[in-house]
Amino acid sequence: MTVLLTGWSGPAVATARGWSAGGGIEGEPTHPPGPEISYTLTRDRAGIRLAAAGATFSVRKTVLPDGSTDVAIECEGDVVSIAATHVAVVVTRGDRSVTVNVNGGHDAQLGRVRALLLGSAAARAARTLATVLEESGTDALPRMGLRLTGALLAQMDGDEGAVRRLSRELHTRYARGVPRLLPARTVGLEAYQAGVTKAATDLETCLESFSFFNPMRQVCSFVWVRQVERLWCAHVAWRHVIGSAGAASRSDWCSSGCRLARLPDNEK
Repeated sequence: MTVLLTGWSGPAVATARGWSAGGGIEGEPTHPPGPEISYTLTRDRAGIRLAAAGATFSVRKTVLPDGSTDVAIECEGDVVSIAATHVAVVVTRGDRSVTVNVNGGHDAQLGRVRALLLGSAAARAARTLATVLEESGTDALPRMGLRLTGALLAQMDGDEGAVRRLSRELHTRYARGVPRLLPARTVGLEAYQAGVTKAATDLETCLESFSFFNPMRQVCSFVWVRQVERLWCAHVAWRHVIGSAGAASRSDWCSSGCRLARLPDNEK
């Protein structure tokens, strides 16, 4: 696979690099060789941290258990951050910020987001990588973390079908394997796939409630992203616990070569 990200191209190969995160988790610094992109997942008391880095591009993302996210994207000195909660999405570039209220005011606010991101090397690189990952159809957890951010960014930057495309893709992938009835305490992969499938159904129901030009359709997309971020965070955390206990190999979910840092003994 070849990725073109604003001035460089190369294979999108993940390497086993680490990221030194806060909260007592330690790992090797990320120093990706050449144009490769490395992925790192770490877990601390706050939630799950995802880092991706290439020659001129980096993303650092924190996902909290409730689905709130904080993302910083940097490329060629341009930095864009996106902080999303159940109330609002705040997009910042340099010293300027735009707040998009989840429950209203979308047209004018999203227009300001598009103006803010005009000419942004960071936003362009993030969207390009997300498009490459979309075309590959990957649902590996580190890459899915980036795809979710890419879909939200594209949605706000004028691609109003971005979230729905990802939702439909995941529904097609998971729906057939999800039992009609799951035990109340289902965890792990089944719980993740069942939750994502239900979120996709909820999104379609929500979108059908509004006409094509109704700005409230954006609410449906924001809600879906937060739901799936929450499910993603829970699933990564569960895989970490299982991996730490030695009951499952990390390679069955982290086969792309990412590194999942182990919690120190005093934080287990």
